[in-house]
Amino acid sequence: MILSPRLRSALELVPPGASLADICCDHGQLAIAAALEGAPRVIAIDVAQAPLHVARRNAALAGVTLDLRLGDGLQPLRPGEIDGVVIAGVGGRTCLEILAGPHLRALDLRWLIVQVNRDLPRVRRWLAERGWRTARETLVQDGRRIFPTLLATPHHTARRLSHAEAYLGELLRDARADLHIEHLSRREAKLADEVRGLRRGSDEAALTEREAWLSSVRSALRKRRAGPLADSADKT
Repeated sequence: MILSPRLRSALELVPPGASLADICCDHGQLAIAAALEGAPRVIAIDVAQAPLHVARRNAALAGVTLDLRLGDGLQPLRPGEIDGVVIAGVGGRTCLEILAGPHLRALDLRWLIVQVNRDLPRVRRWLAERGWRTARETLVQDGRRIFPTLLATPHHTARRLSHAEAYLGELLRDARADLHIEHLSRREAKLADEVRGLRRGSDEAALTEREAWLSSVRSALRKRRAGPLADSADKT
């Protein structure tokens, strides 16, 4: 199974020998690859039947049998049957809707992998406030886009992240430096444009947040550009 770079980066964060559930599995390719690579149990979940039909067909073509379940987020899972879950390819709001329900605590997961296409700072903040710590965070380029992906573990002291911590995560520690510079440069341009627009409006809270994010991005860029790019070249 040849995965896109985006999905491969999420799968590579799964701890060795772990069982997992792929939430919002869509075509099932990540779940299929996990099964092919030896995961002892893989459950693929989607809220709609059509993606599950595609996943079933893809699994048959790959020669694996998936445990496919129809349901909303974590709801189809039972405590103790998997070690962790992957939530990839959704927006931050959808991700938080999945995590904020009653099921996350009941499942007592050992880890959680998140790859969202927007609102990642809010996801990082939500996790930290509930005792999840980012164990590792990586970047991958897939086509023209760059995707952060984080692995979080539970049962840590709850804490409130600063604006900089929520926006930057652990990428300064974990990500390959040259790709991180490109990611930060894109973020800087986007945030600068947002700040200019917000200064013409009346949303002071949003302006304060974006200005803090912009300041943290510029600080991180200075640190990255000052150091040798090779330092983290082997971390992806």
